[in-house]
Amino acid sequence: VEGIQGILQNNCTLFPHALAQGSTFNPALIQRMTEAAGEEAKVIGIHQILSPVLDIARELRWGRVEETFGEDPFLVGQMGAATVRGLQTSDFTGQDKVLACTKHFIGGSQPVNGINGAPCDISDRTLHEVFMPPFKDCLDAGTYTFMMAHNELNGVPCHTSKYLMKDILRDAWKFNGFIVSDWMDIEQVHEKHCTAATLKDAYLQSVKNGMDMHMHGPEFADAIIELVNEKELPMSRIDDAVSKILTAKFKLGLFENPYIDEKKVSQVLFSAEHRETALEMARKSIVLLKNDNNLLPLDSDRYKKVFVTGPNADNQTILGDWAFEQPDSCVTTVIEGLRMVSPQTDFDFFPFATNL
Repeated sequence: VEGIQGILQNNCTLFPHALAQGSTFNPALIQRMTEAAGEEAKVIGIHQILSPVLDIARELRWGRVEETFGEDPFLVGQMGAATVRGLQTSDFTGQDKVLACTKHFIGGSQPVNGINGAPCDISDRTLHEVFMPPFKDCLDAGTYTFMMAHNELNGVPCHTSKYLMKDILRDAWKFNGFIVSDWMDIEQVHEKHCTAATLKDAYLQSVKNGMDMHMHGPEFADAIIELVNEKELPMSRIDDAVSKILTAKFKLGLFENPYIDEKKVSQVLFSAEHRETALEMARKSIVLLKNDNNLLPLDSDRYKKVFVTGPNADNQTILGDWAFEQPDSCVTTVIEGLRMVSPQTDFDFFPFATNL
């Protein structure tokens, strides 16, 4: 399941988005947050969280900047490694761990036209000095899965790139976990990138060049069986991919105990401890650029009446785009929070300001 700011489920603890997490400059706090997210995932039967996002914020037109930790490769690497340690530790053996999924490998945050999934054309130096270091940091922290990126990198779709999946991950970095596709992106090799004549050819290119798991494609399994029977895809490649997936399941204890303990769900989800971590992160992520005349914090003795406006001041939009709608009892909106911390102040609230 997605887990950029807590797991993408109802009734769970939601934390500030990744861009705010990066603003804390606090890897230890990120690790504590992801430990909490991992606990909530595991208790409801989720075993892999699709996080951390290591895309470097390089193109402001790109609509997924808020999913990144920011524009600095060192910061992104530190925050990503803390996420891996929080979710799975260096050794994810045990029934209290979940897998981290380091993504998106690589270059999707610098599309040539700003559109998600558009090609990325960059120099080899930029690739190795800017984009790759955070992924290597997460590998050193123990990440067991990598997810490939939507885009083409210098003309080659990442989902079929032998250079990325084999030459870099396997041979240079000695990565021994499994590589997973993004959502139906092997199909896009044929349908969008047009570098495969058929879907079957796209599957062949991707798996032959290093893809271990597909998420998800209805025609994938039958095509892979046909390719093996036709001697186009060696059985050794299938064995290699499956062995890494089975290793993860064995280490997580899924064969011994694949079930959850329903009694623990209410004790772990949205617990007081996890909410306190979310509040601390929210406070430490706030960046105040200017405070002319020491206006903030507002003096309640001086300001008896305060006007609050904006469409996001009294709804759940501020939770971010990787969050399900939560029960109202689990969310404090901006106007509700203001009234809680300063009940003596008269807050006039209108969603949309008019000409006053």
